[in-house]
Amino acid sequence: MKNYKKYQYLGYTYPGVSKPWVPIVEEMLIKIDKQIRPWYVPRFVLNILHFWATGNSVVRVESRFWYNLFHKIISVTIMDIKDKYAELRVYGSFTKEVYEIVKWAEKECELTCEKCGSRADVKYCGKRWVYNYCVYCRVEAGLENETFTNEIIET
Repeated sequence: MKNYKKYQYLGYTYPGVSKPWVPIVEEMLIKIDKQIRPWYVPRFVLNILHFWATGNSVVRVESRFWYNLFHKIISVTIMDIKDKYAELRVYGSFTKEVYEIVKWAEKECELTCEKCGSRADVKYCGKRWVYNYCVYCRVEAGLENETFTNEIIET
């Protein structure tokens, strides 16, 4: 992710995911930016406000004044982006619209092999560590017999 500083005002925007998933995460950040950034506020101004407010942190507040001003403009904060249990995980505080964008990115990563980026017969596999591999990467890793489905029960 070459231009993660461009969206630094969103919070933690450098993903800890495999290379084939990075374009999906970048597209997610672009969609979130289009959804929440007011048209009259340039991105560099938001990055400066975020720096003055938090020192580019997601947990520290440097100046209460700038923090309150920044959060009157932007109500979304991304705390972490990572790969956990062979799924994309994005943690933070979101609006309903941004939550839908995050769910879209999670679904796209679920359908994409985390090793090669293929979308051919991607399944969860592994013994001790869980991977999201296509049929070719499963054979290469010797995990063709170790597949399982991941059923998510939403409440």
